[in-house]
Amino acid sequence: MDKRTMIIISVGVMGIFVIILGIWLVFFNSGRDQGANVLAPVPSKPSLEGLPQAGLQDGTSGTVQQSQSQGGLAVSGTRGSISDLPQLGDEGAQIGNVSDVAQGGYTAITPTTPSGSFQNIAISGDGSVRYYDQSKGQFVEVSLDQKTQYLSQDAFPSAKQVVWSQSGDKAVVEFPDGYNIIYDFAHDKQVTLPKEAEGFSFSPSSQEVAYKMMTTDFWQNWLAVSSTDGESIQNVEHLGDNGVLVRVDWSPNNQVIAFYTKGETGDTQKIYPLGKNQENLPALRVAGRGFEEVWAPTGDKLLYSVRSETTNHNPTLWITDARPETMGENNVPLYVQTWAEKCVFRSNGESVICAVPQELPQGSGLFPELAKKIPEDFYEIDIFTGKTTLLAKPVGAPPGLKATDLHISSDGKDLIFRDSTLGGVYRMGLE
Repeated sequence: MDKRTMIIISVGVMGIFVIILGIWLVFFNSGRDQGANVLAPVPSKPSLEGLPQAGLQDGTSGTVQQSQSQGGLAVSGTRGSISDLPQLGDEGAQIGNVSDVAQGGYTAITPTTPSGSFQNIAISGDGSVRYYDQSKGQFVEVSLDQKTQYLSQDAFPSAKQVVWSQSGDKAVVEFPDGYNIIYDFAHDKQVTLPKEAEGFSFSPSSQEVAYKMMTTDFWQNWLAVSSTDGESIQNVEHLGDNGVLVRVDWSPNNQVIAFYTKGETGDTQKIYPLGKNQENLPALRVAGRGFEEVWAPTGDKLLYSVRSETTNHNPTLWITDARPETMGENNVPLYVQTWAEKCVFRSNGESVICAVPQELPQGSGLFPELAKKIPEDFYEIDIFTGKTTLLAKPVGAPPGLKATDLHISSDGKDLIFRDSTLGGVYRMGLE
């Protein structure tokens, strides 16, 4: 082989090497860039900073931050972080380790009524559960030993809505054709209410009921109060076209019977309490929309939830003073994302127990169905310190259980709640 041929071969080999090297470098850099994208920090969720900050109990103020580890919870740095809360670890968290009493881990819940019971429930003094059986069209009581009896021999087919009195001895029954009655189970008597009445709430004594008259006539729309025997009716406030903005909810201290919500800005509202005697009560300013409330047992505090852009349009709990002379004072966020209707006060009024979704997709306050398949845990929240404690992870619940209509038995030993997804009432031991 002559010298010229050797040079040509050498140049060819070097050319091939250069081409291979170039291709390798191109693919190497591409893979490195892709790896950088995969490992790049994930942008954090929007913080909840921007809410009007109320003073905390120690006189300081805190910022609100969205929790990354627990989508349903958000806590302030001044009150501790999610990592400070008692959490169920992976080690030893076998589903077989189930407690009969809520102690911060897996806790058994037991069915009290058949599935399909979608109406509100009542709890009598001895802990019995009263509910409307839709399949039979009758009212039923289930005792602690699971014995069942009918509260009345009268049938109420196809009841659309049931609202119980505080004592559980009376109920407003709404029917699809618009008819409304008050039924007194102790005396087997019923009183007919106007077909235009809606939004019922009993007085603490169970002797009166408040409601809205919603007609097509502007001048006939009133917030009204009727005695449960039907002997007297009192028009309290003229509603006009604003009835849809009024929530009827009689306070335990007998001083407020409803709330009127008035929009202030895109993300704030004023909530005006309405008294039975047209009292001029101070308004509550809330940082959001979708106001839902739960009264403390004595009526001196109000737990409520609102949603806003700063909470990703998810409902967030707040606590405020609610006596007529102090309404709206000490208005403090509790940094827990759930609906107020999923909460109940302890009898001492110092804490609430809430069903809290393990996470909440953005916009759940506007579209609750987004959280339809997300499991819920039970937390207890101290309303004075803001301390949030994992109470129970329910075991024995059907898939998709969504707790609502929560009650605590008079002896404080049981939490009783209804499943709004499949129906049915469940009991969980607290002590």
